[in-house]
Amino acid sequence: MEEVIGRIQNIYPFNKKTRVNRSYKIIFSLLFILSLNVNYSFSQSNNNIWLSRFLEQGTVVGKLDFIAGIHEKGKMNNLKTMRSYIDSLEKNSGYKKDIFVYQTLIKSYDLVEKNENVALIKLIDPIKDKYNEKIQYCFYYQLVHAYYDIGFYMKASSYFVKYRELKNTLYPNLLSYTNPGTFYFEAGLYKKAIVEYKSEYENEYLSKKQDKTRMKNFLGSMSNNIGLCFGKLGEVDSAIFYFDKALVHWHNCKPNDQLYNQYLENLISGNKGGLKIQLKEYNEAIP
Repeated sequence: MEEVIGRIQNIYPFNKKTRVNRSYKIIFSLLFILSLNVNYSFSQSNNNIWLSRFLEQGTVVGKLDFIAGIHEKGKMNNLKTMRSYIDSLEKNSGYKKDIFVYQTLIKSYDLVEKNENVALIKLIDPIKDKYNEKIQYCFYYQLVHAYYDIGFYMKASSYFVKYRELKNTLYPNLLSYTNPGTFYFEAGLYKKAIVEYKSEYENEYLSKKQDKTRMKNFLGSMSNNIGLCFGKLGEVDSAIFYFDKALVHWHNCKPNDQLYNQYLENLISGNKGGLKIQLKEYNEAIP
C-alpha cells in the first residue's frame, strides 16, 4: 500500500507555489522524490502495471478496493478504464448502492490530477464521513492536501488528525512523511512545528516496522525540517546542528551512492547559506 502526503505522506505531495522559502520547497520536493512512500513520476510501464493489477482483480469487491487505493497523484492515468467499469455496474442491481461513491472517487481523482482544489473540496468534504473507512481514508487524504494547497493550513491540520487515525487503523506500518509540523511551519508557528517534527520520532519511527534505508531517509528529513524551523526562529546554532544531523542520517542511508550524497550535501549547503543571508552575512553565504 502506498500513500500519496501522503503513499504526505510527506506530507501529499504539496503543490504550494507561494509563501514558501526556497529551501523549504527544495526539501519537500526532495522528500517526495527520495521517499520510498511517495513517487509521482510513474513511468508508462508502471502505469501499465497498475492497469494490469486492476484488471486482474477477480471480484467486483477486489476491483472496488483497488480503485479506493489509487488516490495518489501520478497513479491515475487509467481513469477512463476504471470509470467505464464503475459505470458498467449500474446494470448490476447488487452494486447500485456503491455506484455513486465510486463515481465520486473517480471524479475526485480527476480533480486531483488537474489541481482543482476548490472543486475537489466542494465535491468530497460534505460526504467524507458517509462511507466505509477505506473511502474515508481516500477522502481525508485528498482533503488534507487540498486545504494545504490553498493555504488553509490549520484546516488541513485538523483533517490530518482523522486521516492519521484511519491510516494507523487500516495500514499500521505505513510510514508517512506528512505530519502536523508541516502545517504549523506554513502558518508561521515554528515552535509548534518543532514539537511535532520531534514527536514524529516516536509516532512514526519507533512505531513502524521499516527497513534501515527508509528510516535513515525519514530521520534525515525530519532533522532537516527541524533545522528549517530553528532557522526561521533565528536560532542559527540549533539550525546548523540539525542540518548536520540530517546529513549524517542521509549519508548512512546510501553511503555508497555518490550522486545521492552530493545532491544532499548541496541541499544542506543551500540551507546553511540561507541562514547566512538571514544574518546578512552575504560573503559567507557564497559557497
